[in-house]
This record gives sequence, structure tokens and C-alpha cells, in this order.
Amino acid sequence: MKKVFNYLALAFWVTVALPLSFTSCEDDDNNIVVSNDELYQSILEEYVNKTVVPTYKELAEAALVMRQANEALKSDPTDAAMKAASDAWMRARIAWEISEAFLFGPVGEHALDIDGHIDSWPLELEAIVTEIESGANLTGKDAWDKEAEVIGFHVTEYLLYRDGQSRSVKDLTPEELNYLVAATDALVWDCV
Repeated sequence: MKKVFNYLALAFWVTVALPLSFTSCEDDDNNIVVSNDELYQSILEEYVNKTVVPTYKELAEAALVMRQANEALKSDPTDAAMKAASDAWMRARIAWEISEAFLFGPVGEHALDIDGHIDSWPLELEAIVTEIESGANLTGKDAWDKEAEVIGFHVTEYLLYRDGQSRSVKDLTPEELNYLVAATDALVWDCV
């Protein structure tokens, strides 16, 4: 008897109650119009405001810290200043690598080409060495106007590191320190 009752209850739910649950008493959503444009706009706003902008803000802040550290290194070339400059470079580089996910649209290679200006590879070492050895008092503006292969993250890395380690501060010449600060200024302008 219990089996029969369970079977009848199941039959009732399948044939009557379940279909009724898919219907409504009244059509009261006639005034609701969902626009895909509004949905897309809200998704883009969330993405830009909660992902892209904070990532670029971190990059800008890290680049500014790197510039301060490199200026301090140039003013007072000590091992501690070299460590601070190397650490600041690493923080800025990590922020840049994360921001590379957004290198399309206005910052892509067919528009502003920020990546090409900041992250060009390979370096033109001969041109860099020639510029450094000229002893010119290069400014950030001068550096920014140069070809991408002689400025950017890889140039600052080349000046701060050798064989994966921070260089000894006594190995840096005043001309290299000047070039480091000028190249960092150019980098900051691209990041800020």
C-alpha cells in the first residue's frame, strides 16, 4: 500500500504540480527590458574599474618609486642605495608584467605602442654603450625621444644587474647612473 501511495504522489508531482510551478498567475514583467548594451557596459565598467585601473595604478606607483630609488642611487651611490634601486626595479617589472594583459586597444602596438616603448627586446647594447661613453648629460626627455631598443625596462635592468645579481655600486660610472635616471624618467612617462 505504501508503494502505491508513493507512486501516486510521484505521478501527481510529475503531471500536475511540476508543470504548474513553471507557469505564473500573471504576466507582470512586460515593462522590463534587458538591454545587452547595458549589460556589456556594466561588465566593462566592473572590469576596468576593478582590474585594469588598479593594475595600471600599481605600475605607475612602482615606476615612481623606481625613479626615486634610481635618483637616490645617482646622488649617493652606496650598496644600500643599489639594493633599494634593484628592489624597486623588480617591483616595477612585476607590475609591468601583470599589466601586459591589457596591451590592446589604445595602448596596443597599432596605437600608442606602449609595450614597444617600455619593453623592447633585444637591446642595442652598442648604441647604449656609445651613448653612455659620450658623457652627454641625457635627460628623461632626451631618452624618451630615443629608439625603444635603448630605453625601457631592459636598459634599466642592464644597468642595475649582471648575471642575475645586482651590480656592485663601485662598478657603476657616473655616466651609467645618469643614463639610468634618464631612462627611468622616460619609463615613468610611459607608465604614468
